Amino acid sequence: MNNEDANKLRKIAKVIASGYQNMYENKKMETKFIDGIVNTVPLYNIGAIAMKPDVVITASTIKQEIEYGLSIIDAIMIDDYEVPIAKNIVKYSFEAFNGQGYPDNLVGDQIPIEAQIANLTVRLYNYSKVKSLQTAIKTITETDVAKYNPELIEVVKQTKKDLRKVV
Repeated sequence: MNNEDANKLRKIAKVIASGYQNMYENKKMETKFIDGIVNTVPLYNIGAIAMKPDVVITASTIKQEIEYGLSIIDAIMIDDYEVPIAKNIVKYSFEAFNGQGYPDNLVGDQIPIEAQIANLTVRLYNYSKVKSLQTAIKTITETDVAKYNPELIEVVKQTKKDLRKVV
């Protein structure tokens, strides 16, 4: 991942996290927490740098990548506030809201919100790189909808204009 990719991920995460905070006042997130998500979202797959380039992606290799990522975070991060946010993003951003993700098949709000936001951020960015933001949003909100928190899906729908500005 280069700096441009990392910055785009941060901007998308900021739109989604801020939109979530604005739309769902009962689930207020502190500004510092949102900043923690934004700052650490590019680390979602940092463990991949320790994997062999030709590794086949399976449940066990994803678990291994997560373990490497958690070790790397322990070794490099110094901001005590952001460490648990980064760890949750690394550990749980492969989970799906419907329970069909990795590594623990967590369901719904068992998945930390920072990981849910990271997962959605990464998918939006990756899909939009391959196709377009419009296609990415359509895929996520119509085809892959069960994989994501319905509240976050609504945030994506309501923040399309803001997302267009950052992708």
